[in-house]
Amino acid sequence: MSGTAFPPDRYRRITDGLGRLAGGAGPSVLIQAEAVVALEALAHGIGLAGRPVLSIESSRYGRLSTDWLRAAGAQVTALELPDGEAADPQRVDDLLRAEPDTAAVVFTQAEVLTGVAHPVDDIVEAAHRHDAAVAVDAVAAVGGLAAPRNADAVVIGPQKALDGPSGLSVATLSERGWALLGRQDETFASVLSLPYLRHSARDQGVPGTPSVPELEAAERALAAVEAEGIEARITRHHAARAAIREGLRAMGLTPWVAAEQHANTLATTVEVPADADARELAGHAVASGGHWVYGGSTKRGAYLQVSHYGRRATLAHVLGELAALARAAGHFADVGDAAEAASEAWHTAVL
Repeated sequence: MSGTAFPPDRYRRITDGLGRLAGGAGPSVLIQAEAVVALEALAHGIGLAGRPVLSIESSRYGRLSTDWLRAAGAQVTALELPDGEAADPQRVDDLLRAEPDTAAVVFTQAEVLTGVAHPVDDIVEAAHRHDAAVAVDAVAAVGGLAAPRNADAVVIGPQKALDGPSGLSVATLSERGWALLGRQDETFASVLSLPYLRHSARDQGVPGTPSVPELEAAERALAAVEAEGIEARITRHHAARAAIREGLRAMGLTPWVAAEQHANTLATTVEVPADADARELAGHAVASGGHWVYGGSTKRGAYLQVSHYGRRATLAHVLGELAALARAAGHFADVGDAAEAASEAWHTAVL
């Protein structure tokens, strides 16, 4: 399909629209691939400078970033966090004080796998105090949590809270963010070179062959966000988080992430009672119409996870998931209490 099938001005509107939702750090690049490609491209570009980088690992995506950075030549200090634990900005500050030449801090804003959300703005502030740039994986956060403020590079994908396609992504970078990639030749053709993709889009309009169905789906997602309003969309996700956490507590279950401000709005994790088989419980919940999955077994014990983003960030979805888990756990008497607690939390959050 030729480039004329999707005019450059429409391509640019999608890029700019997604870039603004990512925080609008600066010029944005649209990558016609799932966000993991954009994340690797960003890590590759940062790593080429060979300077020290702090990588915060709170899931397998953080570990991937560490591997990509090291493969490109970065001197990486990895801050490894247990599942469900939020990064402490003071600890980040201490590590940067110990390594004053650190060029960048790289981390994921929100973890759907473990249900944790990191204090992104506090981490950005700590990094900037030490003149380190910040690169954020906001793929599982955009639309469900506020965009990072003042980050230097942010990667998003529209497939979760934005209800968009999974086959494209956007990286938006500040002047300092683009400077991190200064060793890359913008004329050297590589899908792992964000400067090249930026140069190509500027000079050719649409680099490569546009995937029209993906781009049209992204347009529809952006239009839906505009119609609802990004603040209303984020509020809806906050309400889903509050509702499911209060419903779980009403059933006598414990959310995996203790602090509300560190629990992300797209997915919730819950501790599995010591006398229950986590895999079996997840299977029974699915058989009861839910979408609970076995998250894993850690030093803290096993946990289950359920997503509630995009079209699922509704009270009806939350109530359905609570009912499915209650049936699976044999907590039939608690369903009414859970529904009442969830409903009250939802309405409090949206008012």
